[in-house]
Amino acid sequence: MIRLKNHGAKVVGEVVQFGDMYRLGYVRGAEGLLIGLAEQLNSETATDVLESS
Repeated sequence: MIRLKNHGAKVVGEVVQFGDMYRLGYVRGAEGLLIGLAEQLNSETATDVLESS
């Protein structure tokens, strides 16, 4: 997120972690566009979790 701030983007709200699978956050770009970002934290996908339960 720091690299995005250097290019004029601003973090909207807070970055949150969804279990041990994803980190989620929103940034507003210099042109005002709102962008949602998701980072996968491990190799297991949400589909993998749903199929194993």
